[in-house]
Amino acid sequence: MRNFALTFFATLLLCALLLCAVSGTAQAGELALPHPATAPIPSRLTLLPVPGMTIVDRNTYRYDAGVVDVIRTPRLERTFTLENDGKQPVTIARLRGSCGCEELRLLRGGKAVLSTRLDPGETATLHLAIHLHGGQSGPTRKYLWVDGPEAAGQTLSLALLEVDLSLRQSVSFTPASLNFGKVEAGTGAALPLTVSLDSDLFPDPGLLPDSVLPLLQSADPDLQVERVGPLQRVEEGGEERLRQAFQVLLSPTAHAGHLSGDLRFTAPRALDGSLSLLAGVSVPVTGTVSGALDAIPATVFFGSLPAGKPVRRSVVLSSVMLGSLSASGDAPWLQATLAPADPSAKHRLLTVTLTARAPLGPLQGKVTVTTARGERLDIPVIAELTKSGE
Repeated sequence: MRNFALTFFATLLLCALLLCAVSGTAQAGELALPHPATAPIPSRLTLLPVPGMTIVDRNTYRYDAGVVDVIRTPRLERTFTLENDGKQPVTIARLRGSCGCEELRLLRGGKAVLSTRLDPGETATLHLAIHLHGGQSGPTRKYLWVDGPEAAGQTLSLALLEVDLSLRQSVSFTPASLNFGKVEAGTGAALPLTVSLDSDLFPDPGLLPDSVLPLLQSADPDLQVERVGPLQRVEEGGEERLRQAFQVLLSPTAHAGHLSGDLRFTAPRALDGSLSLLAGVSVPVTGTVSGALDAIPATVFFGSLPAGKPVRRSVVLSSVMLGSLSASGDAPWLQATLAPADPSAKHRLLTVTLTARAPLGPLQGKVTVTTARGERLDIPVIAELTKSGE
């Protein structure tokens, strides 16, 4: 019995030693396994350093453009140099931006190219322009990719440039846009609007006649702007600014239909005769004037079309006075035709024709439908004409 017990425990000890040996061999084997193979990168594309640039990782760079005023600098332009610092050629196939507001150009020897091959040590120039007009205040980041040729259906990114900006508005509106909502025809409406601007955009307002102070105007005769109170000097964010209050009036005789336009600063001339930096600054205006006339659809979209051929769209009109309507377009390339009136019908068909004389490019116009009592309905018309075959 005693010998049996010794033999049993010896067997258990031998099994334990064998198990440890097997386990140790397996672990050692796992540690010895090679890492998944990584395709070697035969070449490198580097952005040469410029003030404000930092390296995020091997092929990602960050450029800090600082604080940019979107009024004084509506277009930010920068130039960077790309260098092949590897041992094999690099092919730059294309440039890509993140938001569509960028203009990207690749230059070799001062000439723009769509793609290029860089031998070791060779360089190319990357020209970047970012359109900032209309951008909101605050920090923002734009992305730019430098791509190589596609391989196995995938795009190889050779370099990524991140551009950080802090956008600032030297002219700002409160509210940022005006929405009249739904207004019944014949009633009119009014909305307040406050404009703040850097004090250095104008000399001391106390020394200037009223005519050169900032003014707002609309191309729509149904919108009028009145100044409320004097131009004031205030402190905003630790800076001295000018502030002017306005009241925007929608006329009771405004055409029915959608409001779609903007209020723009006039370009008041300073004492030296130069134009102010405020030219082109605007605030959008929207809303709907509802009257006895209705149209479905309320806006006619032709989309993108080849030029040289007439195109028609139909609009269904409803009104208590269908038999006494007239319609006209506001452009020579736009025609409006009303179907014969049917005394028993509740609707009347309007045909809007984009004529063969319509010019190339984006087009905006309107068709105005008028009743015998002078009520008017504006129907916006939007189209884009391209060359045949594009």
